[in-house]
Amino acid sequence: MHTTVILPFSALGYLRQLHLVHISDNCLELLVCSMGPSSNSYDPTEIVLEYYDVCLRQLDVDNFKPGSWLSDTNIEFYYEYLQRDSPFAQRLEDASILLLQPTVSFIITQTSDAEFISSALPPYIKTAKWIFCPINDNVDVTKAQGGSHWSLVVIDKERSLGCYYDSLMDCNESPSRAFIQQMENVLETSLTFLPMPTPQQSNEFDCGMFVCLETAYLVEILTGNSSSPPDLSNAQIDAEEERIAMLNLIDELLKVADGDMIGTKEDVEIQMTA
Repeated sequence: MHTTVILPFSALGYLRQLHLVHISDNCLELLVCSMGPSSNSYDPTEIVLEYYDVCLRQLDVDNFKPGSWLSDTNIEFYYEYLQRDSPFAQRLEDASILLLQPTVSFIITQTSDAEFISSALPPYIKTAKWIFCPINDNVDVTKAQGGSHWSLVVIDKERSLGCYYDSLMDCNESPSRAFIQQMENVLETSLTFLPMPTPQQSNEFDCGMFVCLETAYLVEILTGNSSSPPDLSNAQIDAEEERIAMLNLIDELLKVADGDMIGTKEDVEIQMTA
């Protein structure tokens, strides 16, 4: 049994050359499993895939089902994929684009300890031209995977801009401004806060998917001929279809892993040319 869907513009769509994608039987099993526990053996903490520095558990796979909210781990997985195995991987490095993990963005926003922040940052943050930063509205440092909304900030270092993309009006403006102010200290430069036109989600749970797809869209443009992050007013984002694509991707990576971890601890640090 195979079901056919057409992917929207995205990194995963690009991976498949924007042709029709077949949902494999294994992927359908992942989707069915993600709809909720079907037996007493269901364990949300069970490790499904170890992918470089990201550990996907069953709960994380569940989050990719339609109607679910993405956590830090889901976005970390997507960002890790973009930097490792997507068609953009080498182009990201060549264009000096850094995808900052959500946990690092959170640390930067929530602490004023410069030494602690420095220890959490990748060493090539100073040489990156563009820095992509998923922003969460969680303000409780004791609550893991907290918050209720994701947005995206792209630091354009050459133009000293903090470009703010939010799929729910200006819902995350306050934490995004706080993050940009902290980044001014990190980068030792002034940054202008710049709200950008962004496609709007039609529900209360797709903000994380929008951050992933906005990132893929912008990366495609910035690794092409554009020299500055554009507005996304004309971007076509279909979060539900991309959720199926995510399950397809996990299925493909599980076949590659064959029960083992993909990547080693020595592979975790991504180098960037100056």
